[in-house]
Amino acid sequence: MFLYYINYRPDEAELCNLEMRVIFNKDLSEKYFLSEKDFDIDRSVFIKYKIDILASSNSFNELIKKVEELNLNQEKYKVKYFDVDDKVKVEFNEKHRLEGIIGERIEGDVDVYNPKVMFALTLVDGTWIFGRYIKNSGEWHKHEHKPVYYCNALPVRIARSMLNIGLGDNLNKKVVDPCCGVGTVLLEAAALSVDIEGYDINDKVVENAVKNIEFFGYDVKVENKDIANVDKKYDLAIIDLPYGILSITSDEEIMHILKSAARITKEAVIAAVSDIKKELDEAGFKVVDYAVVPKKHFKRFIFKCILK
Repeated sequence: MFLYYINYRPDEAELCNLEMRVIFNKDLSEKYFLSEKDFDIDRSVFIKYKIDILASSNSFNELIKKVEELNLNQEKYKVKYFDVDDKVKVEFNEKHRLEGIIGERIEGDVDVYNPKVMFALTLVDGTWIFGRYIKNSGEWHKHEHKPVYYCNALPVRIARSMLNIGLGDNLNKKVVDPCCGVGTVLLEAAALSVDIEGYDINDKVVENAVKNIEFFGYDVKVENKDIANVDKKYDLAIIDLPYGILSITSDEEIMHILKSAARITKEAVIAAVSDIKKELDEAGFKVVDYAVVPKKHFKRFIFKCILK
């Protein structure tokens, strides 16, 4: 069993919940949850850490006994109390006392400053939990520093989440981004070792996408091509529909993209700046779930779709 701790910006609450529904089949009311699923948390921008639970009990004294029975022997370890449940208030000195009690039940040398293994202790919903602490590496942050960036490009966090929403548990899907822009989605897919190809109708934009991909040392195929001329079939399309000052897009162009996407993919996760459920239905997609990400001057609608 694992305890997952999530966090998100206020505007990302719906997007985070959509991702968790897809991956864990859970609607969240708290920023933590239990699951038997062992998920690679580095995939998500929202899961900050997980605890691989080794022992739990409603009684702290009983937890002590269970930790002793584990016969743990670990060089350079540390026990840290984590504030998971906001309803539980534990004072600073009390945390250290509890950490010390549990730490005494582990054989080996303590290393407070540079531990090889971090053990987590917490109290959640009246249950004491002890286990191995696994932190999100946050490796996706590096893509925020790509050499070419457009002001209306899809944010890295949303791009990574859209991929998770589309992929679920299957990283072997063949994916396409037919409006790839400077390659934000392509970079996230490459980091996850996902088979993805990108297209864009603007040759200069394709050049910039290639620059970004090469900067990080990835190998992703990108072509200057209209989506209507793509003749391959894919399992999943990730599409950020063009919008904004730099790419004013008519309703006809949006329908052109959606209908063309329905021809080449079985599933799609689509970002739009308006509620396009009607257009998606007309193009041949069924919306199975969605989230709204409000920004200062507009909203992003993220639709998870399958072909009808």
